[in-house]
Parts: sequence; structure tokens; C-alpha cells
Amino acid sequence: MAHDLPGLSRRAFQQLETGNPLEEFPESDRILLCSMLLLEATIEKADRQSDEDPFKRAAALAREAGRLGARLETEVFHGPYSDLMPFTSGFSDLPERLAEFSKIVGEVMAPFGGPGHEGKVFDVFPLILATEFVRLRTGHFYDETLAELYQYVSGRRKHFSADTIRRRRDRLKEQSPHIYSWMLERARRANESSAARDSS
Repeated sequence: MAHDLPGLSRRAFQQLETGNPLEEFPESDRILLCSMLLLEATIEKADRQSDEDPFKRAAALAREAGRLGARLETEVFHGPYSDLMPFTSGFSDLPERLAEFSKIVGEVMAPFGGPGHEGKVFDVFPLILATEFVRLRTGHFYDETLAELYQYVSGRRKHFSADTIRRRRDRLKEQSPHIYSWMLERARRANESSAARDSS
């Protein structure tokens, strides 16, 4: 579904109180900020409508591959009838390869959260990006104002608070510092692009 981002950002900022800390944002920054919040709202809505999480699924399959490798090792290649199945000899490295695959995928997924929580890191990516973009542009997070903008952009009926933003940001910093640093770098790039536009 296409969105009129300039119109959406104009309406979202109009509903904020006069003198709000983001009032001086140029239109390009307003549109960028609202696009981040709209992406967060879209992800949140999709999560509510689906139990499918591709990160969770990939991690679960990798764990299952490791368990399958261990079973093949004990039941097929070193089981009581292994000598009676010479046709399996060409696959003797399969348990080791499955175990290696499971280990590598597990290590890659580890920064994204424990088993069952792998995709949740990226669920909050646009919101964290927006908070850091505001901080880099203004020197402060201004979570209260951002929460108001998110409430409008997302069309949420349920209240969305500054505390919710703070908790999500703090949890990500604590649980996935490498991922947080990666997100912060993206916010820095967005800020540098905006600063370059300001000076031109």
C-alpha cells in the first residue's frame, strides 16, 4: 500500500504541540523520521497478524539439523547395524557437517536473541533508528515527542509511551550491543546526509 509520506509527515507534525523539540526539523527530516516510524508500525502490525518469524524458523531448523546429525552418528553410522549398510559409507561426514552447520548458524543468530527471539531485534530496528536519528540531530532523544508521532503515524488506538521506547532501546543495548552499534552507524549516516542537505 502506497503512502503519501510528505502529507503524512505534515499531518503528524501538525498535531504536535507548538514549541515541541522537533519543530525546527526541515521537511526532509520530518519525512525521513515519519518513514522510519511507518516502517516500525508496518512491522508491528505484521507481527500481530502472523506467527511466522523467518529468523526464528531458520534458527530452529539449524538446531534440528544438529540434533539430526547426532542421531545419524549414533543410529546409522555407529549403530548396531552400521556394518550391514555399506551404501552409507559415502556419507560418513554428514553428521559432522550437520553439526558444523548448526554451530555456525547458531553463532550467527546468537546476537539476535536467545532461542525463539531471533527476529525480535529487527522488529525494533526502525524505531531505534528513529530515536538515534533524533538524538544525533538534536542532542537529546525526545522520546515523548517521538511516541506522539508514532501514535499518529501508526494509527494505534492503544497508548504508546516514551517509556516503551526507552525500554526497547535499553533492552537492545543490553542484550545485543553489537547489533545496536550497527544500528547506530545507520543513524549516523542518515544524520550526515541530513546535515549535508542543511549546509547546501
